[in-house]
Amino acid sequence: MRLSKDLGVPMYKAVVESAEFAHNFSMTEPPIMYMQKLDAMKAFRPNGWSGTKYMDNGEVRCKFYDKIQETKKKRELPKYGRENLPKNLLRYEVTFSTKGLSRLFGRDIVAEELWSKQVFWKLVAEWFGYYEDMVKLPNDCWDADYRIFESAKDFAKWCICIANADQNLSYYVKHVLFKLRTNPQPADRVLRRQIQKKI
Repeated sequence: MRLSKDLGVPMYKAVVESAEFAHNFSMTEPPIMYMQKLDAMKAFRPNGWSGTKYMDNGEVRCKFYDKIQETKKKRELPKYGRENLPKNLLRYEVTFSTKGLSRLFGRDIVAEELWSKQVFWKLVAEWFGYYEDMVKLPNDCWDADYRIFESAKDFAKWCICIANADQNLSYYVKHVLFKLRTNPQPADRVLRRQIQKKI
């Protein structure tokens, strides 16, 4: 309405070119622990980049990432009350392109329809439905402690059961197992390099 007034054109009649739904979830563990257990649904291409999990089919993109880390990178953390922010905030976003919206509604939708309960709840249902359709690895799939590996050969045996799940093992070992390990030792770095060579 503000744009309509400032520009002197009825912006509420504009065709919606993309719509994004998102929600932040406060989690018990670091967001990466959950993202590594998700895989794309049928007809979606999975992609992991810089700590973000993407699933895309050309019309719709689903995205998971660590909201606190992203806010830190962009220097958008509030000056006051930072200590009250959740430690582990997982963000789930779904972005619908023009084609995705046209497929969903069978036509173009205009901005004022976003206030319509029918349109709004249909988008919410899609947002939830995509999550329901995602492949989820078993809860204990990644629940390993760095100390279980006495050698890189042990790691090779462990990864046989999950290698076919298209998971980013290199990222997981470095940013989850290695960085979050208990009782860090200098020798750990040598073992981590051996494990990366195995990968």
